[in-house]
Amino acid sequence: MTRLVVDGTNAMHRAYHAVRPSSHKGVPTNVIHGFFGILLANLRDTKATECVVTFDRPGTNNFRHKLHPDYKGGRIKDPEKSEALKIQTPIIVEMLIAMGICVVGIRGVEADDIVAAAAVYYDGGRAYILSTDKDFAQCLVHKHIRLINPQKNLTITRKNCKEVFLVEAKRMVDFLMLDGDKVDGIEGIPGIGKVTAVKLIEEFGKAEKIPLERFPKGAQKTVNIKQRLKLNRKLITFALDAYDVSELDMSISPLDVKEFTKLCNKYALSDIKQRALAYKRH
Repeated sequence: MTRLVVDGTNAMHRAYHAVRPSSHKGVPTNVIHGFFGILLANLRDTKATECVVTFDRPGTNNFRHKLHPDYKGGRIKDPEKSEALKIQTPIIVEMLIAMGICVVGIRGVEADDIVAAAAVYYDGGRAYILSTDKDFAQCLVHKHIRLINPQKNLTITRKNCKEVFLVEAKRMVDFLMLDGDKVDGIEGIPGIGKVTAVKLIEEFGKAEKIPLERFPKGAQKTVNIKQRLKLNRKLITFALDAYDVSELDMSISPLDVKEFTKLCNKYALSDIKQRALAYKRH
């Protein structure tokens, strides 16, 4: 038994940049092509018996925004990309439902928390997380979880986590607390880079156990180190209880051939139709 948990928002962003622009009757389709290319390949490779795809709901905040108003606020705005994703997201959702794939997006709950919970709480066998987000490395403390990075064509486990991310899975949160996460607008400790963060973690373990005198003097003068570390741990650690994933039926249902074919024909997605039908036959 295998569960594939897909960070849908992440996959869509990757697809946008990986596939050259295409459209059908004025509707952009490049993200759809890239998304299903990634999904179908990994459904096949993992032999998943269960699958869930999660999406962030646009324009909604979660508890992290309340703790840190600038959370994910520093991301570069790209109106053209935003519009393309906005148009193609509902089409992707329709196609996923026709494929018998569980889709979830909850207002006020970050999709990443649902991804983590769906993988961590799976007790039926192996769980694969499909995402390029390094935050998910913290989930590898659980032996049954694997992290698939489609961008690097790499599967990450507890054994090779340090080789890929510089630290063991159990120290990933501590590492990010020190180094920060620019993508999410989480500031680390000034003057602490990746190399220094690794050295300090290897010496002291948890970030909170590092003596203040071991931090750069400039950092001690400009920020309250203890407060920042406390905040960063809350921001970076997944909230596994943010949503009850036990309510979700993640088993892969039979393909609705009629509806899926209708959608593919509507947007000239013959390649996806052929690949999906071939996948379902196997």
